[in-house]
Amino acid sequence: MSYHPTGDAAHPDPIHDEQAIDQLWPDASVEVGRGRLNTVIHRLRSALDLPPAALRRTAGVLVLDPTGWSIDLFEVRAATRAGAGDRDRLEAVRRIRGNLCHIQFPYDDHLAVHRRALATELARTIVEIERESPEAADELAGLRVLLDPDGDLPR
Repeated sequence: MSYHPTGDAAHPDPIHDEQAIDQLWPDASVEVGRGRLNTVIHRLRSALDLPPAALRRTAGVLVLDPTGWSIDLFEVRAATRAGAGDRDRLEAVRRIRGNLCHIQFPYDDHLAVHRRALATELARTIVEIERESPEAADELAGLRVLLDPDGDLPR
């Protein structure tokens, strides 16, 4: 799994291109944003091996059809929230394999804010798991580095 920083803004209802562009690139013109949106859609379809109908643009509307697949970011976030069982939280953080936007859009301040918030949330979860299950610390050290290459998230 790779995490995407605007996953908390995603929802199952179709949204207009302009809404997606405003959320992802608030300073971009609609013309520039449409090109970027096409690139993101292509990369997501390729990275996730999605059929075209699963994520598509139709008449200026972005449509996500999760039939037959799940959105693991939502599952991970639900499992890492307070009240989840220790095993569920550990299994959730084990699913993280990379950061979808650290290379494609490292310069985009809007995405950086969301990426930072999600990384902070996950880093706090890792710290909690390590406190409760010290035997998991070695396994989670690599994930901590992936989420926090500069070492400035909460410990």
